Amino acid sequence: MSYLIWEFKTLNFTIRMTAEDEFDVDLSWDESGEAAEKIASGEWSVFCAKCAVLFEGVEIGTDYLGNCIYADPKEFRDHIGMNAGGYGSYFSDMVRGAIRDARGAWHEFPKLRAA
Repeated sequence: MSYLIWEFKTLNFTIRMTAEDEFDVDLSWDESGEAAEKIASGEWSVFCAKCAVLFEGVEIGTDYLGNCIYADPKEFRDHIGMNAGGYGSYFSDMVRGAIRDARGAWHEFPKLRAA
């Protein structure tokens, strides 16, 4: 599964947040079993959030966060606009992390740079 949560495009770059399959679900914190029941019933989804920066379709930076549990994966971006810095938001932190990763890779791939 790959479910689009959010996407932002510029002339050469795309930043894309998706919900990917989670293969290592950790419910060790679920003492009552409520989360396991809601996941089993389909009321909640478990996914690995992936934020990717693409340059002309080529992935050059990523950030991942596993074991995300939400009723709708689009709720993952619920902190957008919470404050100017976006601090405390997994979504904002992941976008910044993927951009930081892409900037590091960008210096390693001088041939990819737009003329």
